[in-house]
Amino acid sequence: MKYIREDEPATDCVSWYELIGKNVLQEVITDLNARGYTSLSINENGDVYIMDQDTPIIKERFSNFPSRKYWDTLTEILEQNELRVNSTGNTLVLSWPN
Repeated sequence: MKYIREDEPATDCVSWYELIGKNVLQEVITDLNARGYTSLSINENGDVYIMDQDTPIIKERFSNFPSRKYWDTLTEILEQNELRVNSTGNTLVLSWPN
C-alpha cells in the first residue's frame, strides 16, 4: 500500500491535463512542429524545453506539474492524446508524428 505524505496533496492527472496541460502542450507543440521539431522535454519542476545542441531552451513552465510518482498515469493520458512518452530519469520526453 502506498502512503501519501499529508503535506503533499494527491494529484488528479486527468484534471491537471484537461485544465492546464492540454492547452499549453497543444500551443507549444504546434509552434515547435511548425519549426521542424518533433519532441520536447518536461523536467520535474515543470520546465518545458527543447535542446539546442547541448543547451536547454525553456519554452514554457508548468506550475503544479504532477510529481514523478504520477508519471505512469500522466504517460497513459499523454499517449491517449497521440503523444509518445519516454521517461528518462527526472525528465519526460514527448514526441509526436510529423
